[in-house]
Amino acid sequence: MLKFYIIFLTLFAFVATSLSLAILFIGSCYFRKKIAVPHGFSEGLVTGAAFPCLVFSYALIFIQSASFIAFPTTSELFLIIRMFIFLVTVVLFIVFRIFTPPLLSLWFGKRSLWFKKGEKGKIPYFSIYGAQIDRVKATKQINNQQLYKISFFAENKKFFSVPYKFTCRLTAKQIVSLKDELDFEPKQNSAVPVSPVYILRLSVSFLAIFSLAVVLFLLICSRGVFSVEKYTREVKVSDKEISTVTEISEIYEYDSKIFVYYGMIGGVNVYGSQGDYLYSVTFPSAIFRKNELQVCDGYILYRTGNDVIKCDTDGKYLDTVDYDQLDSESFQSQKNISSLKHDSFNVYAEDGNKVLIRRPEFYRLFSQGVLWVFATMLVISLFSIKFLSEQADYALGSINEKKYDKKQK
Repeated sequence: MLKFYIIFLTLFAFVATSLSLAILFIGSCYFRKKIAVPHGFSEGLVTGAAFPCLVFSYALIFIQSASFIAFPTTSELFLIIRMFIFLVTVVLFIVFRIFTPPLLSLWFGKRSLWFKKGEKGKIPYFSIYGAQIDRVKATKQINNQQLYKISFFAENKKFFSVPYKFTCRLTAKQIVSLKDELDFEPKQNSAVPVSPVYILRLSVSFLAIFSLAVVLFLLICSRGVFSVEKYTREVKVSDKEISTVTEISEIYEYDSKIFVYYGMIGGVNVYGSQGDYLYSVTFPSAIFRKNELQVCDGYILYRTGNDVIKCDTDGKYLDTVDYDQLDSESFQSQKNISSLKHDSFNVYAEDGNKVLIRRPEFYRLFSQGVLWVFATMLVISLFSIKFLSEQADYALGSINEKKYDKKQK
């Protein structure tokens, strides 16, 4: 069942990214044939790494989607790593898609240029500033077909309050025709000053958003969503130890055995009195239903919703009874909870000094209590960044107005 969900998720992402690319290519071809060429627009070939990275990330999505079908895995930790890499690739695709011009070119008309279709994609020449020419290759004679790189900024085109820089390649002939509309400045004089406050806000915001995404992903993982045991349909006994990043819900002792219960996935690892592994028991999935476990009177009782599954202590299925008809003392008043000590990840002897059952320390990265604290702190930091940046915008705006007034005088 988990394999089906993973394949469905990855294929959905692949189909969605494929449609996005198809819309990008179809839209750009339509604009070229129906609007740009008939009106005699000049085409500025877009430069930069956004489009190549977009295609590369799409290829990675395809490869990873195919690998989930061809090479499935049942290891929860390995699956978490693979899914994290896959989700990062999808996010990078979205980022590169945002920074890739919708028309795959910049189209220069008589009074305006278009970077996407419609009025919203129209940039009047009078709103362009900081334009500069950077010749690609030095030539002794002027060649009208030689491609030159130009860059410029446009009013109201910003990203996190940082001016967005447009770059493209044009021939010398096309540049000459634009000189009446654009004021090209020497390269050394065309730098647009950007406040360090904006750069710092952009960097810190990206870091906070990325950290929040990682924390939320770890929180999802801590719920056992990538554990095969969470999707079990029937009682299953196995000699393979359940290895999960989820926290220990409770431990029980009965007949010189230690039962370590993982409530997030509905699984129990059974150990000897000295912590030696014996076997594991996995119960049917209890997603969106209350689930709890009890070990007493020679039985393992597992409640899932209003049903109570009854097994012997070896995990052999015996019966399923209704919770309302069950003697309350069997499940509540006489709970057989172990006298051993435990935290979310390890089980200790009664004195707390000896570790009977130890799990890898890096599993603590999935501690829900710590992750919720980090998530809350990151959300607060994002709101703080927004508030402080608005104050900085106001202060910088006031300073610029004063400078402008002085120049006017």
